[in-house]
Amino acid sequence: MTIETIEIPIQEYKELLTIAIIYKEQGLPPLGEDTRPKDWVKLGLSPSTVIEDLDLRGFNKDHWFKGTKHE
Repeated sequence: MTIETIEIPIQEYKELLTIAIIYKEQGLPPLGEDTRPKDWVKLGLSPSTVIEDLDLRGFNKDHWFKGTKHE
């Protein structure tokens, strides 16, 4: 990974910082972050993998992990 330093005018920096703060306060993803669903390759999965969404609302983790080292 290469890190490149750039120079921008202070006013532009302040504007970008203000926008980033507003995004964070509103719970929006950071600027430039990809919010689209990831495809098979980005997830590192084969096309034959079955993906299921699980609804874990009300999941009682204490019931399932009782007596394990994760307590």
